[in-house]
Amino acid sequence: MKKPQPTIEYHVPALKRILTDVEIHRIAGTLRDDRGSPEEARMMLEQFVHGCYRVNGPSPELLTYLRDALSEFLYGGKTLEAALHFKKGRGRPKIDRAAKVDLAVAVLRHRLQTGSSLEVAVEYVEEHSRRKRTVIAEAWAECRENARIRIREQRNEVVGTGPWAPRETAILRDIFGAGPV
Repeated sequence: MKKPQPTIEYHVPALKRILTDVEIHRIAGTLRDDRGSPEEARMMLEQFVHGCYRVNGPSPELLTYLRDALSEFLYGGKTLEAALHFKKGRGRPKIDRAAKVDLAVAVLRHRLQTGSSLEVAVEYVEEHSRRKRTVIAEAWAECRENARIRIREQRNEVVGTGPWAPRETAILRDIFGAGPV
């Protein structure tokens, strides 16, 4: 008589829905940019565990996300909780470069139209945007040159003249110093 072989049963977690690689890529990107939620981070781990029970394993996108997170933990000085994005980042959300340039353009445009100081222009942009004064001031400090270039490019230049009126040229020289405006 044969001895019965012990069987090992695995519990495959039930998922509401298996995410596609595109969805995993999108969620991983938002988590990396600190725009994701702890719930999304948990969903990624659930997808990973579920994928480990499948014949072909977890998706390459999911493995990349977890590899990067574990590298941040092992070599980047982050806690495991922070590396896996279970905690929301402290401070204000990050603002992308294009939005910073847009804010700097708004500040420069106001200064050129009114001749106002930086403080007044930042206050004006704060009143007319959904951004805080410190964010606007930082965007100006980082992207003011980009703002000048964008406004100059947007202007229709008349042959033989520059894009700036004499009053604007004086304002630009006060802001950017001597040199080409």
